[in-house]
Amino acid sequence: MSLRLVATGAATSTYSPGITSTASSQTVNVTAAFVGAVCADNALLSLLTDSMSGSFTTSCAGPTSSVSLTGTLTWSDLSTSTYTISSFTRETVSGHSVAHYSGTVDAGCAHYAGKQIDLLKIRLAAQLTACFSGGSVTSSTGTDIVQISG
Repeated sequence: MSLRLVATGAATSTYSPGITSTASSQTVNVTAAFVGAVCADNALLSLLTDSMSGSFTTSCAGPTSSVSLTGTLTWSDLSTSTYTISSFTRETVSGHSVAHYSGTVDAGCAHYAGKQIDLLKIRLAAQLTACFSGGSVTSSTGTDIVQISG
C-alpha cells in the first residue's frame, strides 16, 4: 500500500449539546489547519484544511457509539475531496481522548478517490472539570494527523 500523505495540524472540535457524565447524542464539528502538508506523490499539492462533521453518542468517560461522520479535505489548488468514516476507536483518560477514524475518500473527488484515509485525533478537554462536576464539555483542542494511502 502506497503512502500518499501524512500531515499534522492544529484542530478544534465542538460538541452540542455538550458531553456530560451521562451518555447522550452529540453533534460534532471539527476543523483542522495544516501547514507544509505536501503530498508524497505530487510535490505541487498540499493539504490546507480538514472539516469533519456528524454525530455520535458518548459520555465523559464512557464508550462512543452510533458514529456517523463525513469530512472534506481542501487542497492547495482549492479543490476538495470528501470522505466517509467507516470505523472508529477511542480511548479516554480523564476527559482527554485519542481517537482513530478510518474511511475512504469518496468516488468522484479531485484527489485520491477510493483511497484509504486514517485520522488520529488527539484532544485535550477544554472544560475538563466541568465534565466531572455536573457540567459539560462543549469544545476541545488538539492535534490531528491525516494519512492517505492506497
